[in-house]
Amino acid sequence: SQTRKAGLHATIGETLEEIYGGDVEPHAAELAHHFREAQTAVGKEKLVHYSLLAGDRALASYGYEDALDYSERGLVARDIDLSGPEPANDEEAAALLFGLARAKSATGVGHQLSEAFSALSRAFEYYAGAGSVAQLMARALAMVPADSHEAGRLLSRYGGILGAADRDYEGAQQGLGRAIARREEDVPLEIQALTYAADVSGQHLHWQESVDNGLRAIELAASIETPQSELHSRYWTSISLLHMGDLNAARPHTTVMRDLAQSRRTPRELAGIGFAPITTLSCLEGDWEAGREYSDQGLEVSPLNPIPLSPRVLLEHQTGESGQGEIYLERLLETMRLAGPDQSQASVRASMAIAAIARITGVSYRLEIAEAAAEAVLSNQSVAPLNVMYARAGLAFLAVQKGDQPAIEEQYSYFSSHQGTMIWTFASVDRLLGILS
Repeated sequence: SQTRKAGLHATIGETLEEIYGGDVEPHAAELAHHFREAQTAVGKEKLVHYSLLAGDRALASYGYEDALDYSERGLVARDIDLSGPEPANDEEAAALLFGLARAKSATGVGHQLSEAFSALSRAFEYYAGAGSVAQLMARALAMVPADSHEAGRLLSRYGGILGAADRDYEGAQQGLGRAIARREEDVPLEIQALTYAADVSGQHLHWQESVDNGLRAIELAASIETPQSELHSRYWTSISLLHMGDLNAARPHTTVMRDLAQSRRTPRELAGIGFAPITTLSCLEGDWEAGREYSDQGLEVSPLNPIPLSPRVLLEHQTGESGQGEIYLERLLETMRLAGPDQSQASVRASMAIAAIARITGVSYRLEIAEAAAEAVLSNQSVAPLNVMYARAGLAFLAVQKGDQPAIEEQYSYFSSHQGTMIWTFASVDRLLGILS
């Protein structure tokens, strides 16, 4: 009977607890299973406890799907709504929500990442009250000693957010500099701070600075196993080099990223963009077969991610496969319509793609969508300079398409200070200036 079955699981679980004594953590998954089956006999307390432990261990070993399952089990057992707005009401609930946030950030893609931030906010409200990401970090910094290890990690993350999300380059540099100063022989912290520094520099169009920070992070990462940090630092190193037009220097980084993404030891969202630089490199070299192959792998993992989507849209149109190109463009437009962190990325890439397609095919279709998307991005004061450049690139092609002289002059003036820059597979700035001229 179910009653006897629950009783047997309770006996097994309690006996295993006695056998393992103070070393139960490595066996948390096993114990979580037995106490899940024994809920009707012993209640939910031990199920929640061991689900929390098992989730933390799964996260530490890249078992993101398992971690998500354990976090959800614990929250359901506590009668906590997985997607509700209410904050955690105690430390255990906050820990479960934090585990859920980390697991969702690793397994989710595109707009699903907003669910991860929601869970994180609910967890943090238990400690300090929620707000914007930067406000969360600022409050967290006020809660830890200024010279502590925790302060170093928070400063690193805070600097990255200020630069990428709040467009505060100077504030980001100060925060990251303070984080590196507090590293105290903490190699993972230094890698994290340098990786965020590479990200911020790239977002603000300081390509060589981004490469320098990325290379330092990569060098340090060779001494420890940090696939997620290595992929992130190599991403910005390769992307900055590709923007600089240095394909040969970018090639080894794109290859390592491909291997890391194929290993499935990185979060789904990062694995998806892990194929984007090598896809871009292949397309720039005219290796369309390789471009499609790598694009397929990236989109299999992250089908609505605008970063691997946009090169595929252009690849199909550039090789005369307009029907296939339309399929991928529709997917990109779908991402643009979804609220979340990818909306701005999707908007600028959709604008560039539509403008480029019009020049390739001679068909003026969806130009109003492209213009509205780019203008919406430019009207957002917190958009990073990199996305400003992308939005203006789309508007530059559109201005020429429409023969809009004032708009042509405006975009020519902007791009005059960015000569020598390659914008993904869309165009080089020099080509844009030539067309505008």
